[in-house]
Amino acid sequence: MWGLVGVQNSLRRLTASLRRRLFTVDEERDVLCGEAATSRAILTRLHYLVDETQPGDTVVIALIGHGLLVGDPGADPETMARSTVQVFIPSDVDTSTPEDCHVITGLDLSKMLWTWSVTGSESPDLLLLRIYR
Repeated sequence: MWGLVGVQNSLRRLTASLRRRLFTVDEERDVLCGEAATSRAILTRLHYLVDETQPGDTVVIALIGHGLLVGDPGADPETMARSTVQVFIPSDVDTSTPEDCHVITGLDLSKMLWTWSVTGSESPDLLLLRIYR
């Protein structure tokens, strides 16, 4: 999609690196790649992470692919910094409509972190890797 190459190789290398550091990676459940990496699948997996993690867990979320910043290019630097939205482009972005935009935003990830904080339990340590090309 969109001329992106190397994602599978990046995922293989990241998975191997995490396993060497004793992380558990279930490729069937934890790795979404290619056409399987839809906005719904990614957000569903993030939702499950909230339910599955325990205090003291360390969670690594890696988004490897295309991304962009959405904001007003004519805005002054201070306004631009406050109003810019970071966007990750999943595999189903081409099926977006004005009512149902298939992207993952920084706000989506913030909501996940907020959910951890209101459950009353200690949130896991989180490492978010955003590797956009």
